[in-house]
Amino acid sequence: GLLDDPFSYPGISSNVAGVLDLVGAVQDTSIIEGPNDPPIIIYHGNADDIVAYNYDYPYGGQLNSYPMLYGGEPIAQRANNLGMNVQFTLFDGADHDISPYMSEIILGSTLFFEQIICSSVNMCPEDVNGDGSITVQDILSILGEFGCINFCENDVNNDEYVTVADLLMVLSLFGSICG
Repeated sequence: GLLDDPFSYPGISSNVAGVLDLVGAVQDTSIIEGPNDPPIIIYHGNADDIVAYNYDYPYGGQLNSYPMLYGGEPIAQRANNLGMNVQFTLFDGADHDISPYMSEIILGSTLFFEQIICSSVNMCPEDVNGDGSITVQDILSILGEFGCINFCENDVNNDEYVTVADLLMVLSLFGSICG
């Protein structure tokens, strides 16, 4: 099925959660709009003569028939100025082939995306209103959607229905603090 198909992947979204930029560039940094854009992790070499890490024509200006491009540094500056979560690593002396740094890239990217993914996972699904504790409000939210079939906002156990099972899960942790 499709990634956004609630029957195949309940609770999974195809929205971009983060961007990994390996020696990339953009034609216009205004495509980066602000803090609601996904976090970006960028790796670039400062001796890259194919895609400059700053602002230049591709291939060191040899292809000036192509538009100038903004490399990793101005992308990171724009994202940072807009208050976004951005991490920029510039490898000193590295050209377009950054494969010698792959171990560092894999480790850094893994930690970066782990932080993003883990911060977006609801570790307490019984807290259906997201206020940090299991209260009467959560019970009322379940009861307000009781009997829902498919696309249920308060489906605690992810079975595509809001039933007694969801209510019992919330009741089992009533009064608890999530954290």
